Amino acid sequence: MMNLPAIENDETLYSLCATAHSMSASSSSQRSSLSLIGTLHGTLQHDLPASIQWLVECRLAEKDTASKVARRHSIAAYYFPFVSPSRLPLISDLWLAGKTTHARRLIQSSSRTLPVAHPLKWCGACIEEDLRKLGRSYWHVAHQFPTTWRCSRHDFSLAYIEGRHKRWLLPRSCLLQRSATVPSGNAAMASILSTVGETASKLESVQITSIRQATLNRLQAMGVIHSTRRVHHDRVLAWFRSNPLSTFLRQAPAGLARFSEGEWIAPMLWRQKRSNAVRWVLLWSALDWSTSAEAGAFFCDAASALPIVRAGQIELFEEALPTPNTPFKVSSVLESASSYEEAMRILQVPRNQIARWLEADPEMRARWRQRLQKERVEGALQRLIGSVLRDPSISSAASLSSADLRLLKSHAPQEYEAITSRLASFRPRQGTLPFIN
Repeated sequence: MMNLPAIENDETLYSLCATAHSMSASSSSQRSSLSLIGTLHGTLQHDLPASIQWLVECRLAEKDTASKVARRHSIAAYYFPFVSPSRLPLISDLWLAGKTTHARRLIQSSSRTLPVAHPLKWCGACIEEDLRKLGRSYWHVAHQFPTTWRCSRHDFSLAYIEGRHKRWLLPRSCLLQRSATVPSGNAAMASILSTVGETASKLESVQITSIRQATLNRLQAMGVIHSTRRVHHDRVLAWFRSNPLSTFLRQAPAGLARFSEGEWIAPMLWRQKRSNAVRWVLLWSALDWSTSAEAGAFFCDAASALPIVRAGQIELFEEALPTPNTPFKVSSVLESASSYEEAMRILQVPRNQIARWLEADPEMRARWRQRLQKERVEGALQRLIGSVLRDPSISSAASLSSADLRLLKSHAPQEYEAITSRLASFRPRQGTLPFIN
C-alpha cells in the first residue's frame, strides 16, 4: 500500500491519488492505481470513484462515513444535495460494493437524452497559488462541477482537457498537454453558474418542492408566466431562448449546448418528479439575477424552504404584505409605451398578454388608459392647430379631421370650442331683424 499525502479540504480523491503516484517511484499508472484503490483503471475515474471501499482500507474514512468523504472530495458534492434522502443509504451501500453503474445513475440522476461530461478543469491562478503555498498543484472540487466554467476565487475562466486518460494527471502537467480554454461568452453568467453550483454543494439537502415554487414565483414576477399552475410552454421556451444563459450554453462544451433550447424546463416545473442537479442550477441561474451573490443567496433560502415572496423578501409574519400583480418589467414598459403595439414590441408578447396584466392590476389599467387618452388628445389638438395655422382661410370642418374633432369634443371640450369658434360652419347663423312697416 502506497503512503497517501494529506488531502486538502477542497481537493478531489482523484487528485490525491495522482499526487501519491507522482511522489512514488512507480512508473506505471496501473500499478499505482491497483495499489491505491484496488483497480487497474482508477485513472479513468476522475469524476466519481467506481467504489469507495478503498477509502476504508486506506483508513481515510470509516465504513459509515466513506460516502461522506467521497461526497466532500468529488463531484458528488454537486449532485448529492439534490438526491432524495431516502435514497442515500442505498447509494452508500452500492458505492461500497463497487456497483458503479447503478450508484452513478442514482447520484447524477443521469439522462440518456441530455448527458453531461465532466472534463478535468483548472484555473491558472489557482495553480500558481497552490505551488506557492503547498509546493504542488491539485484538482479543486468546485472546478469539476459540470456547470462551473469560471473560478469564483480569482474570477478566471477555467481551462479543461477532454476525455479520460490512462495516466494520472495533475493541473501543472496539463499545462503542457493539449488543452482548451472555455469559449468566450458572458462572464457574468459564468460567474452566476459557478456561484449557484457551489452554493448548492454546501447544502446538506435541497428542498425540491420549495425551490420549484420559488422558481415559479420568480418567473411570474418577471412576467414570463401569469399563473404558476397553467401556462403555455411556448412562452417559457421563447423567454429561455432569448436569455443570456441560452447564448452562453450554445458555446459551452461538455454537452451543455444540448440544454440551450430549453425543452427540459417545463417537465422540471410541472410534471417531472425526479430531480436533476444540472437542470436546476441552469434554470435558477437564468432568472435575471443582478449579481452572482444575489443568485446564490436566494438559492440558499429557497433550497432551505424559507418562504420567499415574489418581491424577493423573506416573510416575517404569517400574512405576507400585498405585492403588485403586474411585474416590474411590465409596469415600467406600460408607464412609457404610447400604444399597445409599442408595448407588444418591447415585451415581445401578444396583445392578450398585456390585457391580462392590466386586468389583474386595476390601478395600472386606469393609469395606462388615462395616459393613452391624454396622449391621443394632445396629438389630435396639435394636428388640428397645425392645419389651421397652415391655412388660416379654413372655414369648414370638412377641411379638418373629423376623428380629431370628435375626440376633442368628448375629452377636451374647451379646446374643441376654441378651434371650432374660428370656423364659419360652426358659428351660429346671424338672426334676421323683424320687418317693421
